[in-house]
Amino acid sequence: NEFSIYQDSLSQKVDVLVLINDINDEQPSWPVAGNVIRVEFLDGDGPGKNKFILNAVDKDLGKNGRVRYKLNNLGAPFSLKQTAEDNRLSLETSRIIDREEKDSYNMSLVAIDEGNPPLTGSIMLQVIIIDVNDHAPEFDRAFYTPPKPIYENEVVNSEVLQLQATDRDSGDYGTVVYDFAATAGEDQQVARQYLAVLANGRIIIRKPLDYDRMTKKYFLFEVIARDNARDKEYRKTATATVSISVLDRVDEAPTIETCFLPSGCTASPSAPSIPENLALRSKIAEVIVRDLDTGATMSSTVLSDNQPPSHLQVGGLSEHGQEVPFILLSSSVNYGSSAPTDSTMKLFDLVTNRVFDREVSSRACFGIVCRDSQRLEGRASYCVTIEDVNDSPPGGGWTNRLPGSGGRRAERRPLQGRVRNHVHDADIGNNSRLQFALDPTDLEAARLFEVNADTGQLRPLVVFDRERQASYTLRVLVTDGGKSPLTATATVTVRVVDANDRQPMCRQAEYRLRVRENRPADSTPRTRTRRSWGNGAVAYRLDDRDGDADWRAFSVDRRTGEIKTSMPLDRERQAHYSFRVLAEDQPRSGHGALTGTCLVSVTVEDENDNRPVFRVTPNHPEVFQVTKREPGISIGQVLAEDPDEGDNRLVDYELLNRAEVHDLFSVDRRSGLVLINKALHSQPARDFILVLRACDRGRPRNCSAEARYRAHIVDRRDAAYRGGGSGTESGSPGGGGDSGEHSGGKGLGNEIVIVCLAVMFLVLGIATVTVVCLIVRKRSVYVKKSRQPAVAMTTG
Repeated sequence: NEFSIYQDSLSQKVDVLVLINDINDEQPSWPVAGNVIRVEFLDGDGPGKNKFILNAVDKDLGKNGRVRYKLNNLGAPFSLKQTAEDNRLSLETSRIIDREEKDSYNMSLVAIDEGNPPLTGSIMLQVIIIDVNDHAPEFDRAFYTPPKPIYENEVVNSEVLQLQATDRDSGDYGTVVYDFAATAGEDQQVARQYLAVLANGRIIIRKPLDYDRMTKKYFLFEVIARDNARDKEYRKTATATVSISVLDRVDEAPTIETCFLPSGCTASPSAPSIPENLALRSKIAEVIVRDLDTGATMSSTVLSDNQPPSHLQVGGLSEHGQEVPFILLSSSVNYGSSAPTDSTMKLFDLVTNRVFDREVSSRACFGIVCRDSQRLEGRASYCVTIEDVNDSPPGGGWTNRLPGSGGRRAERRPLQGRVRNHVHDADIGNNSRLQFALDPTDLEAARLFEVNADTGQLRPLVVFDRERQASYTLRVLVTDGGKSPLTATATVTVRVVDANDRQPMCRQAEYRLRVRENRPADSTPRTRTRRSWGNGAVAYRLDDRDGDADWRAFSVDRRTGEIKTSMPLDRERQAHYSFRVLAEDQPRSGHGALTGTCLVSVTVEDENDNRPVFRVTPNHPEVFQVTKREPGISIGQVLAEDPDEGDNRLVDYELLNRAEVHDLFSVDRRSGLVLINKALHSQPARDFILVLRACDRGRPRNCSAEARYRAHIVDRRDAAYRGGGSGTESGSPGGGGDSGEHSGGKGLGNEIVIVCLAVMFLVLGIATVTVVCLIVRKRSVYVKKSRQPAVAMTTG
């Protein structure tokens, strides 16, 4: 298709062979993306290590397609080799490769063909050195100490120092991780207990340091830095030594040990005691004060109970000027070989600072405070029991109440209380054991009461009547059980309390209340009892035992008796309610409550909350048949009902479209009669729509919806036919005329009144016209007669 043969005739087929001679028009190239050849060597590869690379391609033939190569290595330790057998091209190392020296090389590979002129092509040759783990981490120093002093009050998780090691490898081989060295030894274990070596080389405090309680005041341990090679067998490590000294702070409060006599420190009682007659400055205990801090100085004092110290107290007085029960004096005891030699330990004697009286206070509570030079405080609190001596007689007074009733007899039972509960002896033990007896000189008390000698329980011997005597006074002799007994007299007043024997009484047997519908009741019935305290307190509640459910519509205030509606009341649904209210007294004992009752009648007063509604009945139809057409004739009656009462129930009627019906009809406002206003003789048979409305007489008034009625004017011939030739027109059963079928007796009476009035006015009009005519006639006759002489004279 690329050649054409031109000849004069096509009588012979000729085969033509065309030879195409090559010219050097294609340059060498590499079929790779990005025009880059990447070759990888391992870190540490020695001289002579080679990697085959892709040969260039030249599409020409012969010498035009033969290619020779040139490497521009720019000083890189690589050379280009080509095999004689298959001309394969490779890159060969000329020395040992070190990735840490350089991790990649970029060179230019040039291909030149043998054409004339020669064509060249080039490609970038990128050599990547793959790292191997051939270097171990190296610490920046072999021995580490903290850059600043480490005190015992260092915060947990705070940094002590930072380790620093480097690894010349890359990736995981060059990532350094730190930890404790896996060496044994006590120092290493102690360091692990208090310190932590984090993977990032930070050494932090893992638990609080306490110089005063640590067995060793320093840490000496080894740490390692390792690379993060995946194969644990080939990981490389380095080791360093860390030394950390812990310095003391004055952070320990002094401790106080008190040894009460006579037991001493070996068996000090938990509740020490001293006799109340102990002399002033008597030694009761030895006090040992210690401070664990080095170089601390101490001072001690005694405080009264609940006296927080702000400075030292002196002279046996607290900082508020109050006397303390005990004071500390420097000890003068010779301890011999056991005497303390440490300056952080001091000895004191605890001695009394006043004479104690157990009847005033049975215990003496105090605190010992010791402060060091840093104002740290050690505290100890104690309470010393004051032992009793029989030096206080019984004493006290008592008043009790005897259960009884007003005007009724009470049971004979023990009084609510004992004399022992109200008469006390300040002594203790046998000195406070009391015996009770009635005063033998009080014969009246002996007749009415008896007393238990051990318990002091009073018991009545007679039945009391509160209305006769409300209280009694008697004397009880109280003797203690000391070796030299002391006696006192207790005056006892016995009051007879009221018993609950009267039920509540309502002020009225029946309460009649009125409440407007849809509103709460505004009347509050209350009960009346004899007393307003104790058994006279009253609580109100509704009697829900009635079968009638009227009480459900109301609630009563339990305290005041105020009655309220619990739901809206509708008079049209229920106009009267009747229920009972119970009044219960509240006896103090909680038992034997009495109940009164009263009847509550509630009448619901009407509100104008309903609208009139038109009713359609056989006597009050929607269609009126108009047969008689004279004015004043009733054609029917409408009826509207309102369920309210009173004026709210009374209904007035209105014709709303009187103008539209040409004032031919009207409606009586009170009765609802529909009347003919004008004569309808000229009106043909047709229908009129009457729009009516009914409104009640409430304030404000409510009106019904519009009601439509139809007035049908009946043709006269139809009316005569229907009348049966009787000579009078009569309406149909549904409607017309004045027959009274629609309005009953009331409608007929109204028609009779109207007819009578019309006849009366007619007769009166006729009489008036007759009288006027007679007067005019007589006057004309008189004038005529008066003129006759003149006429005659003229004529004659």
